Amino acid sequence: MPLELDSFRTARQAAEAAAREAEALGLRAAAAERAARRARDAGDAAVAAASEQAASDLRAQRADALRLRLDRTAEIGELLGGMDRRAETLIGTLSTSYPVALLPVRIETRFDRDAAGSVSALRLRIFPDQIHLHQHRPVVTPAETAAGRAYWQAVHADPEIAPAAWAALLDAVARPERAAFVMDRLRPRNAPPEAP
Repeated sequence: MPLELDSFRTARQAAEAAAREAEALGLRAAAAERAARRARDAGDAAVAAASEQAASDLRAQRADALRLRLDRTAEIGELLGGMDRRAETLIGTLSTSYPVALLPVRIETRFDRDAAGSVSALRLRIFPDQIHLHQHRPVVTPAETAAGRAYWQAVHADPEIAPAAWAALLDAVARPERAAFVMDRLRPRNAPPEAP
């Protein structure tokens, strides 16, 4: 499966690159056609012919890029079809004795437009969200110890700056629950009872 995902990513990146290249070549071809028109209007036949040839070459390159994009898109479809078939096979082997977890996903949508600018397709991307695991580590790390001691030294020196000291501890530890644990674990014996 990882190899197939790598192939999928590679094909998707190639398809996206080909689409960007086709768009850029289309813009350059249009600019060359405008230059040919201006040159014809100005009576400069040599420049007009050169610009028309450049526009023709750019259109041919654009067509090649679009063909590459279609090839990569077909490859992506084949890879996804293969993954779907294998997923169906794997799902069929699951035991009915155990529950199956349906994990959260993030969905992104995008409208594709054709050359005329009208909507041609609605594309969906589905990204599995990370599973949130809450685990408690009873051992305080050296970095957490330093942040906790700095908190208590600041509060002992001036109790009025407790909110700022808490913010600094929270920045160092990253989660409020963990910061509260570190603060409680490193509470000095002589801390006043009203201290947070």
